[in-house]
Amino acid sequence: MSDALRGLLEHAFINRALISGTFSSPKGNLDDLAKKITVKPIKTKAGYVFQFEKFYPTRVLHENLKPPVAFEKALALVRDSYRQTVLFLPEADYHILSSPTFDRFWRKREKIRKNNAETRMKSLKILDF
Repeated sequence: MSDALRGLLEHAFINRALISGTFSSPKGNLDDLAKKITVKPIKTKAGYVFQFEKFYPTRVLHENLKPPVAFEKALALVRDSYRQTVLFLPEADYHILSSPTFDRFWRKREKIRKNNAETRMKSLKILDF
């Protein structure tokens, strides 16, 4: 795994810059792995955590992890379990493709996000046309 990719994941999870993320296209058997995993930051009474939602064919499981543990889990998911990852950060959206022979990631588009609600409303206005 490249240092740039590790740095991006560290920035997203350890520095709490992640707005949301999705891990999809499992590399292994679908029975063992969730079809898709979404990640979002939430604030609980215990403090700031990342909620991993694992989507299985008949159920959805939730797991709340502290930032350092979430970083290690995300690193393992990108490296070992999922081919495609999309991370939404305040400065840009990142699309990561990984396989046994290479890792590739790029910025999808740069955005200036003042707050999530405003960005969501802009997206909805674009879809109305």
